[in-house]
Amino acid sequence: MGLVMMSLNELSEEERDLFIKIQLENYKTSANTVTGPSTEGYFGAVYVICSGRDSWVAKCPNFKKFDGAEKTRDHVLKLINEFAKSYAYYHNPWVNRVFDIQIYMGWPFIFWSFKDATLTDLIRNPLNWNLAQKYSILIMIIRGLLKARDHGLSAHQDLKPDNILVTDRAKRLLPGTRLLDPFVRFHPVIADLATADAFLDDAKLAGSKPYKAPEQYEIPEMVDLGLARKIDDFAMGVIATEVLSNGVHPIGVVTHERWPSSTGTWSRDTKWKKWARSEQKELPELDDAVSAPLRRTLLAGMSVKPTTRPELNELEVALWRDLESHDPQFTDVLRMFVKHTEGLYVQRGWPFMEELLKQVRTYYSQRQ
Repeated sequence: MGLVMMSLNELSEEERDLFIKIQLENYKTSANTVTGPSTEGYFGAVYVICSGRDSWVAKCPNFKKFDGAEKTRDHVLKLINEFAKSYAYYHNPWVNRVFDIQIYMGWPFIFWSFKDATLTDLIRNPLNWNLAQKYSILIMIIRGLLKARDHGLSAHQDLKPDNILVTDRAKRLLPGTRLLDPFVRFHPVIADLATADAFLDDAKLAGSKPYKAPEQYEIPEMVDLGLARKIDDFAMGVIATEVLSNGVHPIGVVTHERWPSSTGTWSRDTKWKKWARSEQKELPELDDAVSAPLRRTLLAGMSVKPTTRPELNELEVALWRDLESHDPQFTDVLRMFVKHTEGLYVQRGWPFMEELLKQVRTYYSQRQ
């Protein structure tokens, strides 16, 4: 990877799109179909690459968000951070696995296997899944967070349904394969790790408004490592509420009908901040949907005070109990699936990725 005289973001939009399309059409093979870019949040532009039965996603910093060399460098480093964090948790089956990075004219592109949907997509289509599947997805997400914490993660910082990617296993079966009944249909992974533990560098607890804990609206001089993870606990309570109520946020509105919005009061902090700081939160949409113990655990997880929020494993236990009460047979199948899947992802070194990450960091250190 030698130095180049011109960066990809210095090309015109037309030249850049053509160059990227040519590169991605020839990624791994020479007969790819490329769609995109679509924008994924603030830090990334996303392309989908299809090659026969295989499909991948390529993500690069979002060109339209840049203003000067300093911000460009920051966004490039965020993408490299996402690559590095994915590698750090690569043995975790519930975290999105980035398997490659390429540099085109000085611009990084990370790659992962295509997933069928986001958790947002499922929430917006309640007919596409049942209650047992909702419980199962929440359990697997929590296990992903807990396993990532065991290996160094303090806070994802932007945990939300858009950042949970989901594989629909029913779509991946070989022709003629019969489905077991019950069948664990959805496999979620936590994605978009660009801002994971970013507070260690800038002391900012950034996040997305509907999922931000009260402390994320403050500007602390220093963030306590032990309490940082509590912002993800808060977000997990909101996400679980939305999943179990077909999209209703604890504030009392359907989230996707109000946010993200570029205009109006819901686009600003005011309403979301007031709710996050409220001592009196309610979950009327869940009164008949879940057990009283689970509802209490969810409410406690959205407590104003971080120290009073229960540990995530307590929420996992409450979800397992409700699931077993609802569908004992599916619960047994899910336990076997989780045990089998986690057994496939044993912790050991990945020399290829270690060397690739080293090369990427060396490359960009020379360009500063």
